[in-house]
Amino acid sequence: MNLITSKPARFLLGPLQLLLFILPFSAIFLAIPALAPLDAVLNLLGTVCIALSVAYIFFADDICVSLEGSIPLFAVLAFYALSISWSPVELRSNSVHDTVRMLLTVLQAFVVVNVLGREALFRTLKHIAIFVVVLNLGFIFAFPAQASWYFEDATRTQGLFSSPNNMGQFLAFAFIVINLFEPRSLPWLVLLALDAAIVYQLLRCDSMTSLGGVIVIFIAYRIRFLMRPLFYVVIGLGLLVPFLSQIMGSTDMPLGINNRDLTFTGRTDVWEIIRSDLAAQDRVATGFGSGGYWLSKEEYNPFSHIHELSWDPGQGHNGYMDVLVNTGVVGLVFVLLFLFAMIGSIFRRVPWSEPVAYFLPLIVLFNNITEASLFREKHLYFVLLLLVFWYLFLEPAEAAEPEAEPDGTLLAQPN
Repeated sequence: MNLITSKPARFLLGPLQLLLFILPFSAIFLAIPALAPLDAVLNLLGTVCIALSVAYIFFADDICVSLEGSIPLFAVLAFYALSISWSPVELRSNSVHDTVRMLLTVLQAFVVVNVLGREALFRTLKHIAIFVVVLNLGFIFAFPAQASWYFEDATRTQGLFSSPNNMGQFLAFAFIVINLFEPRSLPWLVLLALDAAIVYQLLRCDSMTSLGGVIVIFIAYRIRFLMRPLFYVVIGLGLLVPFLSQIMGSTDMPLGINNRDLTFTGRTDVWEIIRSDLAAQDRVATGFGSGGYWLSKEEYNPFSHIHELSWDPGQGHNGYMDVLVNTGVVGLVFVLLFLFAMIGSIFRRVPWSEPVAYFLPLIVLFNNITEASLFREKHLYFVLLLLVFWYLFLEPAEAAEPEAEPDGTLLAQPN
């Protein structure tokens, strides 16, 4: 054991890194100004975690994740890094910043899986999920003004998170790890209370994508033969939905209480502008480069017409459109190959007794129909996707134990 693998370092690299990825603290600091000085401490801890993660790669003597299946992922990362070279010169610094942070997110996820291993990874995720579910519920009741959407729309709640959709994404993740990883470790009344808290908060944030994802997972868990085709159907929907307005024809008529359009997403204007901007700049094949399109609402991108909308989307609101605007059709092909390879690895390597490894990627893909998290730095769902990916390639010493049939016969699991 060396310094980088000591218990304090492992705590920083494992549980603390996960907590910093999952729990946003900014709303707490706004609600309780006396805690605001802690923001600088957390930023410092985040920087320390990144530095320790880099050091871990070079100096740790217990790397237990194999890189044998990582070629599709590395191909995507290499193309994203290469895309900096053709990002608009005016946005080059933003492109470099976003890409480096995304690459560091991949590295941090790799380190987290190495540090925690198979059982501790999901157990830690479950403990953090329970803590944040309870904390978020308390925050909603204790600070209703700060918990409402942008402090003004009380019909939707964002809680501790930056938007109702981000709150919904966390809750869908929490539902999976709380219910599917060692469910018997909690008294059934506690589990029922946590599920009630999750459903209540999902209804408060009114995130239809996350609520729909929870329903799909609830059904798929009980009808296992649906699982493999369901992955491909969800990816297919994610690729198809942004083009439904072209297929079905556009309309200005709102549908339903949330003013949805014919795609029932309310995102068609974003997708039309992305397609138009890519075509206008002749960037359909390779995109604007990683980090070369989306800027904060205070900044101006001369190559984007997103500012013409009455709201600031900040992302493609579809994972595949977001990849398309960053790295074009070529980058999208690389990402799809990575996803298909990962799905194949899940079904080859993971026994059904570990359902969390199936359903975390599934909820990420489901969410990417109307939100974007693929290859976005520090995004919770991108982190979860990476955690499962690296988890798939833990070395045999960390592999799952063989399952036993009712008669006691051992069933060998694939390597």
